[in-house]
Amino acid sequence: MKKKFVLVLALVLLVAATVSAADIKFSGRVRQGCVFTFDGSSVSVASQRAKEGKFALKVADADGLWALSFADLKGDLDSNDKLAANATVELSKALAKSGVDMGDLSLAFSIGNNGADTGLRAYNDVTGNGYDKFKNNGTYSVSMTLGYGKLVSVKLAGDPVTVANTRSFVATALVTPMDGIQVAGGYAYNYKGGLGEVAAKNAVYGAGTVDIAKIAGLDGFNVKVSAVDHYAVDAKKNWLQANIALGIKEVDGWVEFRQFDHVNALNVQANLNMVENMGLDAYYDAADFAALADNWDFGADVSYKLGGVSYSLNAQYTVAAGVKKFALTPAIDIVF
Repeated sequence: MKKKFVLVLALVLLVAATVSAADIKFSGRVRQGCVFTFDGSSVSVASQRAKEGKFALKVADADGLWALSFADLKGDLDSNDKLAANATVELSKALAKSGVDMGDLSLAFSIGNNGADTGLRAYNDVTGNGYDKFKNNGTYSVSMTLGYGKLVSVKLAGDPVTVANTRSFVATALVTPMDGIQVAGGYAYNYKGGLGEVAAKNAVYGAGTVDIAKIAGLDGFNVKVSAVDHYAVDAKKNWLQANIALGIKEVDGWVEFRQFDHVNALNVQANLNMVENMGLDAYYDAADFAALADNWDFGADVSYKLGGVSYSLNAQYTVAAGVKKFALTPAIDIVF
């Protein structure tokens, strides 16, 4: 019943989109590529930065009253993947369009088969790996978000129809006391998150980012510090990340430290943006300080944008549990 509801809702909105296409906005990203591993065996290596496939599509009306988001459910699009859909409705905007002004209050809800729903985030996720995401461990989630201007937002999300022993929810709040500072916190029952999306019965969360350049009025500079922590109360396990990102338009980079269940790791990356439409970067990852010589990787990316398409090549040398591997990943990336 629940799946039929969202499919019908999606169909109705898409039909409406075709009737009045001028009022519809499409945005998204498609990334496709191949990982070629050179190690004398059939075992492949997962690149830390370049994924073989990625898909995301958003369809929304011009007034921001509703949106449909589609994505590959696993996060790395391949032939075995499933497409997930999520519908979001901005109730406060709909009421305002009907003559009911809510002032600075905002209200929205969403529903869909996007798996575990993510709480409100305040971490500057420089790697894009999403390890900071604080989720409920559901499969078909519903959420409600209430906000007051840019100052504060509260989000409740959960899977309300699973069996009792796996029912899950997450409650988070995001506060922006001033431009350049964001703080978030929350609680989850049947939580999922961190490296490998570890599950826990009860978990608490805190995150924050300080944009030093914005606060100090340093035009043309990027200086941010950020941290996030997940704590599994019953298991007494901790997942911590912190980073600093700095630079200017032409050269920037970041250093990120993480500690997942007493395993310490480090990620470092530098980016060069000196040539128009061309990107260059180099990175180093230490996966485990306790066994540093046997768990690290070094890589680089080069990309060029032509005709709305980015063509890229990633090269990475990896040492994992003492096994040495080298991989090349050519890919194309379309953002619209």
